[in-house]
Amino acid sequence: MKFVFLPEAEDDIERLYGFLVGQANPLAAQKAMLAIDEGIQMLLENPYIGIRMEDRSHYRQLFVPFGRSAYILRYRLDEETDTLVVVRVWHGRENRI
Repeated sequence: MKFVFLPEAEDDIERLYGFLVGQANPLAAQKAMLAIDEGIQMLLENPYIGIRMEDRSHYRQLFVPFGRSAYILRYRLDEETDTLVVVRVWHGRENRI
């Protein structure tokens, strides 16, 4: 199985990294990227590990522990192309609308 990030997910990764670097914490930014990468690796090994979303049954979410919260990886599986598609990524303490 391969994986791809949608452009929105790529933007999310850049935003999350930039936020931590902007807080003068490049080490935390690096650790955050490693945690997200470990989450992706877990999904590649077991793509059905994420929680299915009730309102969007073809989407799943994986909570990757980080600090006092977690990063959330929203993804879907494209079984025709055997691809894990990462749709969005955010931190659990973000104020999302």
